[in-house]
Amino acid sequence: MQFKLANLFLILIFVSIVETSFADDVGTSLNTNQTLDVAESTNATEQAEVVVSEEFEGLHKEKLKDVKEATVESTTDTAESSDFFWDIHWDKGLRYQLSSENPFWSVLFLGSKKTETKLDGKIGLRLDLDGMIYDESYDVPSADEGFYARRLRLYTAGYFFFFFPAFYKVETEVSDGNLYLRESFLWLDQVPYLQTVKIGHFKAPSTFDNMISSRDRSFMESASPVEAFAQGLKVGIQLSDSLAEENITWAAGWFVNGNEADLSDASDSLSRLIWRVTHLLVDDRDTHSLIHLGYSGSLVYTGDKDVQYRSRPESYVAPRLVDTGKIKAKDANIHAAEFAMTEGPFSFQSEFVHSLVYAEKEHLEFYGAYGTFGWCITGENRRYLRDRGVFGQILPRNDFSLESGGLGAWEFVMRYSYLDLRDKSVDGGRMSTGAVGLNWHLNRTVTMRMNAIYSDVEGGENPGHVIIGQSRLSIDF
Repeated sequence: MQFKLANLFLILIFVSIVETSFADDVGTSLNTNQTLDVAESTNATEQAEVVVSEEFEGLHKEKLKDVKEATVESTTDTAESSDFFWDIHWDKGLRYQLSSENPFWSVLFLGSKKTETKLDGKIGLRLDLDGMIYDESYDVPSADEGFYARRLRLYTAGYFFFFFPAFYKVETEVSDGNLYLRESFLWLDQVPYLQTVKIGHFKAPSTFDNMISSRDRSFMESASPVEAFAQGLKVGIQLSDSLAEENITWAAGWFVNGNEADLSDASDSLSRLIWRVTHLLVDDRDTHSLIHLGYSGSLVYTGDKDVQYRSRPESYVAPRLVDTGKIKAKDANIHAAEFAMTEGPFSFQSEFVHSLVYAEKEHLEFYGAYGTFGWCITGENRRYLRDRGVFGQILPRNDFSLESGGLGAWEFVMRYSYLDLRDKSVDGGRMSTGAVGLNWHLNRTVTMRMNAIYSDVEGGENPGHVIIGQSRLSIDF
């Protein structure tokens, strides 16, 4: 899908109008008479904040604890039927709320206990419109320049209570002209002996940059080592928890291949054991200073199939310039060490990723590393999501507004990455990439990004260098 430059500005103007005026009108018009009934409910979960976005920002354990305590109450009286309540309103997305006291299943499973089923969710949209210019040399393949739709996602997500507090998400995406199911999972919290259990099709716990929402990353695309080795979306089951007041997080699961349009670990595996552990070594909330350490790994069992790693020069439209090709191997191990820190408006993140492939006739080693520096020029602080151990969204102190003079949040970023896919009989090439960027967060819904990239490739089938200029308009509500 191609978009002219004029269309980008029309969409930006439209979104600004929606955010400033249309949202209030929709919020008023969609509320029904049922709203009063729900508001008067004694259920403590009425005050629980629901945070759902392109990537869920944690289970908010204290909120879901309230859900569990408020929806199941012991009583000596027989449960009586009650009304069904519902509410629909606009709040940076279309939000819905359903509740019903003493549903039929409560009598069957909980006997005389007074119960309430509660569902609180959101219907959201994510649209990324990209533009790119591209200049290559030597044996580097060419790429199509112009404007295009990087991704279009429509999703619904929220939480509910049914024996355990739970979060759910169902998301579809249009990418490269194809429609597919991106994420579809159920995330149970406070499960006895297991704590949290996540089941379905979702992002496996692999590397720091991969676990950051694409909405919240410093650059438009992941660093080349992350693209080559990170596990991406998989089908599986995962256990996770946070400890020591959320200074420590862990997640581990068993996965099989799923749909993944962004990352390039093309190994044809039968199953994968994937895990991640993080520790917040320093956490000074007064000065917005922190130091994050982490480690993630995976055991990839292929049987008699293939292992393959490849990467683009950190631009989605660009061709993959380094590629190991298909390697006959029984299994492979991937390990990644994470480091991140913030100091006021400054942030830094870095990872070293290593893969050991047990090929039929030899052991092969591939690796890569990157470092990303960020500076919020307008003074904002990079948020850190403690229950997930990743960076979150930058929220402007003052949203962009011609009327009030708000500038939004401006962020300057730099990154250098190195990826080596050459070892022994495999010549997948080596790629060094430097990039600078400027991000403008108009508000929490609209962001504009500009990246300039220089990438140099040695060896492989595509030696040479490439210069890329790219921009993105992101709309997320």
